[in-house]
Amino acid sequence: MIKFNPEDIVYRFFAENTDSEEFTLDESESRHCARVLRKKSGDEILVTNGKGMCVRAGILSVRSKAVDLRRIEVVEQREPDEIQIWIAFAPTKNSKRYEWMLEKATEAGANGFVPLFCDHRERDKLNFRRCRDILLSAVKQSERLFLPEITDWMKVEQASAYFEEKGAVCQFLTAQDAGEHMTNLAPVSGLQVAYIGPEGDFSKGELALMHQKGFKYVNLGAHRLRTETAGLVATVFLSGTRYKKQRTV
Repeated sequence: MIKFNPEDIVYRFFAENTDSEEFTLDESESRHCARVLRKKSGDEILVTNGKGMCVRAGILSVRSKAVDLRRIEVVEQREPDEIQIWIAFAPTKNSKRYEWMLEKATEAGANGFVPLFCDHRERDKLNFRRCRDILLSAVKQSERLFLPEITDWMKVEQASAYFEEKGAVCQFLTAQDAGEHMTNLAPVSGLQVAYIGPEGDFSKGELALMHQKGFKYVNLGAHRLRTETAGLVATVFLSGTRYKKQRTV
């Protein structure tokens, strides 16, 4: 009989097809399961599908590049958060900085990211596969049930239209000299977007477009923040509205 070890809770694996009675981890997840954590046939693990579900599964077999599983039970299942937090950011020249932001903002509750192709951009190439790997690792580390999205490059105008189509209730332009703090204007429901500009700031044309579109002009505190710090701080502030809503219900 397969026995469940509570210590397995400290690490969650990822597979998209957890709805099936039997499913298989992909090569990367299988390698970590079998070679790094030394799991074997008969062990039990936790697996999330990144869409709101976590299941307990028993290992049926360990092959060279695949681990076959049988679903035992649904451990946790949730609907998407009513408050959806997106960060539209200008990637920094140093990839380690924006990668740090992706990881930490995911752990703090961000639901999606849009790399902005700004007029004053510092780079115009991203390793999207690595970005998605970072998001997945952060989801498993923080035991989140939803895997954030990351879109392709967008100009500010494209991002604004994209979020309007998705029904965003608020798009924030963050700036140190703004009079209102973000937490004073953040709604307690709906999709919300924080735009984080490059080190050289948004161009006059981009700023004019944001004002024309009715972006809310807000600050993130009294001090000037780096791009990656601003992305994390904005996520934390907007995530706090989730708990504000819980207290008012």
